[in-house]
Order: sequence, then C-alpha cells, then structure tokens
Amino acid sequence: MGSLVFYILAFLTVLSAGAVVCLPKVIHSAIALIICFCLLAIHYLFLGSEFIAALQILIYAGAIMVLLVVSIVLMGSAFENQQEAGLLAKVIGVILASALLFVLSLAVPVGKGQFLNFEEQATILFSVVDIGQALFEKYFLAFELVGVLLLLVTVGAVMLLQEKKLPLPEGSGLRAKRQEHAKEAK
Repeated sequence: MGSLVFYILAFLTVLSAGAVVCLPKVIHSAIALIICFCLLAIHYLFLGSEFIAALQILIYAGAIMVLLVVSIVLMGSAFENQQEAGLLAKVIGVILASALLFVLSLAVPVGKGQFLNFEEQATILFSVVDIGQALFEKYFLAFELVGVLLLLVTVGAVMLLQEKKLPLPEGSGLRAKRQEHAKEAK
C-alpha cells in the first residue's frame, strides 16, 4: 500500500512539473509549480522529515511563489506576446531532456538494499533543535538580513504596483462633480 501511494505521488509530482513547462500561460505554470512544491512536501513527510516539509511549504510554496506571482503581475502583457518556439528549438529540447533522463537513470541504483536508510541518517546528522540553534546563534545576522531583504523586496513591489497619480485638470474629478451636483440640486 505504501509503495502504491508513493508511485501515485511521484506520478502527480512529475505531471505537475511537466505542466510547469508545457502550459502556455505563465500564471497557470506558477499554479502548477505551487502544486509541485506541495507534492514534494508530502514526499518529505513520507521520508520522516516533517521540518523540511514545513519549510518546503512555507518558503517555496509560500514566500517564493508570492514573489513569482507578483513579478508575473508586474510583467503583465510582456508574457502574453511571446512567440512559440520553432521546430529546431523543440527538437533540441527533446534531445537535451532525453540525455538528462538517461544520465539520471544511471544514477538510480539497481537491485534491493542499495538505498540508504534516510530516517537513521537524518537523526544522526541533525535534528530540528540543532537547526534552530545554528540558525539563531551561528547564522543569526544572515537570517535577519534575509528578513530585511524580503521586506525591501515587498515594499519595492508595492511601490511598483501603485499607479502614478496625474494631476486632474481644473473642474474635473470627484470633488468637482460633487460640487456641480450640489449646485444643480439647489
């Protein structure tokens, strides 16, 4: 039963990753990428890495995807006017993807008992407490600087999204319309 669930999750993960590349609209690709990140977090849960799964959801599916979607909104029509790749580009892409698949297939061990026990390795190498202590003791300055950088990116995105307010000619605008309406009502 466990292997069946794994194969279903693996199929859905690969399917969503393929949708990221194949969907014609960029916003749909971003949504497929969010789905792919969430499915990867489920894989981490099955490996016994709850902390890494939570980080996957918070950092990738949350924060980074928000930045990606904001940049898609900012670019707007620049993505809509893209031309479709030519036949030569598609053939080269298929050849490169096949070569990558071949190289990755060589990396997968054949036979039973050749995989590492990841749960034992994870408990030996680090724990959540060790990560927290390192993050807030050894890497505290870098952690805070990343937080400030993300704040600055957010403020910059909000400033770019604001429309420039142009001065209205005399006698136009909401205030002028209200004054005209008040004069007509009298």
